[in-house]
Amino acid sequence: MDLSVFSDERLMEMVIEDRNSLAFEELMRRNLRSVYGFLINYLQEKAAAEDIAQETFFKVWKNSSQFKSEFKFKTWLFSIARNSALDYLKKKKAYSFSDLEQEDGKLAESIVDSNPSLEELFGRLETKEKVEQTMLSLAPPDREILLLHYTEELTFEEISKALKQPLNTVKSRHLRV
Repeated sequence: MDLSVFSDERLMEMVIEDRNSLAFEELMRRNLRSVYGFLINYLQEKAAAEDIAQETFFKVWKNSSQFKSEFKFKTWLFSIARNSALDYLKKKKAYSFSDLEQEDGKLAESIVDSNPSLEELFGRLETKEKVEQTMLSLAPPDREILLLHYTEELTFEEISKALKQPLNTVKSRHLRV
């Protein structure tokens, strides 16, 4: 049977109904490149993006029964990828209290954010390299909206569902950056 004629949603139904591994392989074939592309742009770490892409599809297989056919598969998939990436970033950026201590053993009174504002960053854009550097400097929530919208071509409504955020929040964050 030629599985390429079926929608992603129908392939997921086949996975759910009879744990159809061929249907799952077709889903991976179709979506692995875009999930990996999203993760590499989001994390800027090739090895981490590879691991999390693999973890994402493992979670899709393991939790396939939780997929709701009234939603787009791609929205659900990117939601899993995003959550896995956020988990990775949380583990990577875990701070201990000793990180907040000064050399004399006292706790730092404030932590200064030395990153330029988004307006300053976008004001300096002249070339593709500067755009890429700016994307790296954005906070992950802002970066993910841009990546999902411009790279993966998801609508704001699909992004809203994938990120589990109100549609107006997604739109206003998009406009802000």
